[in-house]
Amino acid sequence: MTISTQNIIAKGFYGACLRSDMSQATADAFWAAAFVAIQSETNAPQAAVRAFLDSRHGQHFLDGLLHLLFEPHLQIGPDIRAIAAQEVARWQGWSIDRRTERMFGIPHAQPYLTGWVEYYSVIKDDQTGAA
Repeated sequence: MTISTQNIIAKGFYGACLRSDMSQATADAFWAAAFVAIQSETNAPQAAVRAFLDSRHGQHFLDGLLHLLFEPHLQIGPDIRAIAAQEVARWQGWSIDRRTERMFGIPHAQPYLTGWVEYYSVIKDDQTGAA
């Protein structure tokens, strides 16, 4: 299950989908595939996944999905769920470096995707006053 974006026009995953001339139905399918893959891998709450996807990092995540979709030599095929899972694996294969830890407080060596999802969860909580 997913929850919808709160960032249709501005930066972020969904807004970038629509700015790339995707139909709304295609953008919805990409959102759902990315959302489920990220939540499954990170075990993050839905609001955290949405906050990540609605961020500038969500837009970068989409860039990776589109790269995988349109690179014929990768031979993934048009399965959006498989593409989302591969992009999640790519992001999780990176880790937070010391500079990012100093700048954003995300623990060093944490998987990159997990670190940013948790970061945006905290930022979102701070903005809404949630504990």
